[in-house]
Amino acid sequence: MANKFKAGMTNFVEVLNQMWDAFSAGPYNAVPLTGGRMSDTLFLGTGISASCLTAPPATSNAAAGTTSEPFRLGVTQTPSNWAGCWSFLTSQGNGSARKEGYRLELKAYDTDSAQFTPTLLAIQGDGTVRVGTSFTAPGVIYAGVENTEQQGVVKLRAANSAYFAVCSGAYGSSNGTALNLAVNTGNGRSLNAAGTLNAGGADYAEYLIKGLLCGTIAPGQIVGIDADGRLTDQWDPAISFAVKSSNPCMVGGDTWAAHLGLRPVAPTREDDVTDEQWSDALAAAQVAQQTFDAALEAARQTVDRIAFAGQVPVNLQGATPGQFIVPVRAGDGITGLGIDEADMTLTQYMRAIGRVIAIEDDGRARIIVKVS
Repeated sequence: MANKFKAGMTNFVEVLNQMWDAFSAGPYNAVPLTGGRMSDTLFLGTGISASCLTAPPATSNAAAGTTSEPFRLGVTQTPSNWAGCWSFLTSQGNGSARKEGYRLELKAYDTDSAQFTPTLLAIQGDGTVRVGTSFTAPGVIYAGVENTEQQGVVKLRAANSAYFAVCSGAYGSSNGTALNLAVNTGNGRSLNAAGTLNAGGADYAEYLIKGLLCGTIAPGQIVGIDADGRLTDQWDPAISFAVKSSNPCMVGGDTWAAHLGLRPVAPTREDDVTDEQWSDALAAAQVAQQTFDAALEAARQTVDRIAFAGQVPVNLQGATPGQFIVPVRAGDGITGLGIDEADMTLTQYMRAIGRVIAIEDDGRARIIVKVS
């Protein structure tokens, strides 16, 4: 400034204009500001490896879901190694979801290949996280491309805890559950555990189909099994006897709803779907789910869980520990009778459903199951 401006000079306006022209021509390490806000890109470093901040563009004709790059983070490197950056991209998800539809995607770039990777991580404002895929691909949370990987490939690993591997077989029952595992088609296995499997239940049960005339079966009720392997609450058709499970830790034969397939899932809105189309899709999905739920409940009424091992309470009062519970006729139905071991006949022993080991607080007998 001291060299440019002197006392008494008359061309200071011309000098100021020269300085402005030089400043505008750049390059200078300066940030253009508008009203105190950054209005252009701030680079830290040079080339594609630079870190940068960029204001998201304000456009009126961009399609919903169009990404922009507000942030780039250069990678540490030496002159002999590749240079590159992490690229953070953001967008609206769609025009109606607002913040729940906001999207953040992460990619990587290196100067050697001069290419970005596919989306490595995608996060949406509704909590959806996708690993190894963008929001245009199906699925909610998974790693890699679904249904194209070799069986046995590890998909998710929690160090020193557990891992999930690719399976080519179908998932388990479509009934509500906290965890549904697919099956390995090579060995028919869904779960390996190095230690015990602990559960709150006390018996092993299996689903059996109810006969057409069988009514509602209460937990702890003694039932018969007819010549077709179906449950009956009547004495005459029964060729064997059992008791309904009250609190199973494991349940087998859970295929009674297989004919229904998987429960319809809520649709994922694509970027080019209008609000009207989205509303119609949601309504159709809701109807499909309600129809499925009704069919599932109808199928559920045709089966019941019968105890085959473990401890089970029996709806029988007056028995004492050590006695065997023997099914007996009660009119057309079935009940039970506690009989001491010394008083039992061979036929009664063969028919017994278990031995009493304790009496519940409500007076019912608790037995170790013995299938007759």
